[in-house]
Amino acid sequence: MTLSVLPTRIELGLSDKTRRIYESFYFRGNLQNSPFSFWLKHNLIGFCDDPGVRVDNILILFNDKTKQSCVYQQSKMLTFEQYQSEVLSKKSWRQLRVEFEKGGFFELSDSHLCGMMPGQISWDLKVDFSEIVYYHFDKDWFYRGFFPKKKILTADCFMKYDGTITAPFLTCQGQFQGMNGHNWGKEHAYQYAYANCNEFSEEGRPLPDTFFDGFSAKILLGPWKSPYLSAGSLFYKGRWYDFNRVLTCWRPRVEDLTLKTYHVIFKGREYELDVMINGEGHAWATLDYDHPSRKVSQVHNTKYAKGTAKLTRLKDQQVIARLFSSSFELETLIP
Repeated sequence: MTLSVLPTRIELGLSDKTRRIYESFYFRGNLQNSPFSFWLKHNLIGFCDDPGVRVDNILILFNDKTKQSCVYQQSKMLTFEQYQSEVLSKKSWRQLRVEFEKGGFFELSDSHLCGMMPGQISWDLKVDFSEIVYYHFDKDWFYRGFFPKKKILTADCFMKYDGTITAPFLTCQGQFQGMNGHNWGKEHAYQYAYANCNEFSEEGRPLPDTFFDGFSAKILLGPWKSPYLSAGSLFYKGRWYDFNRVLTCWRPRVEDLTLKTYHVIFKGREYELDVMINGEGHAWATLDYDHPSRKVSQVHNTKYAKGTAKLTRLKDQQVIARLFSSSFELETLIP
């Protein structure tokens, strides 16, 4: 699926309608043959009661051997004029450098990610983009219109990193595999589970070019809560199997959605995709996600959930793919 939406464009502040939103541009990577992974989050948020913009630089490290995670963060407030000059003028996230106090900074480019925070925290990563983009919504209008309030896409489905991440008592060095995500909106969903994975095996054999991305969410409609609205797709053997039509997003069956588990069955005209994920017993991180209204939602995330994805052709019930992974990313918000 190809849309006209630019996956790396900075969205906050393009117009008055998008000035008071949050925006997150992030990178995930699992160190190969290791229990370590990283999550780099670069956030922008415009609060409804403040004309300025806050910029966040966040590094989260996961150790699935010890079941622990560490969160490092540095933030600063900019006036909107400063924001326009230092951030919005760059237009693309991949052309952005932001500096913080005490020597902190992050820098993004088409070939390199680097940054630093006080306390001997740094990262220096060469990157290889696949330029394979996934759009969770099937039409441009849903990214430009008022609904849904939260916009989400995967700016790169198959990213490779090579370099070093340093934090107190820990240095991760080598090759990482992951993705690049991008989302923005006027508010976070009331409740959701989000998952992605690009490290699958089938019958014990690695499948390096296979990717799943999807979510189920309840949103607030005034005083009412919606049923679960879901979208997802599987890239398998060079083909996309899409279950992301916004107008039918209420049809998938959410069998289970808890703090650490997620089970959803997507059904299209020709295929059914059954995805079951369990993150219990693994390393998790808990973050506070700010809304422009200053409401705060607590979100939980792991990079090491175990899961399966079964793709079935409906006309003859033939199983096309039966996939397994111990490296699902799973993020949940449970009010």
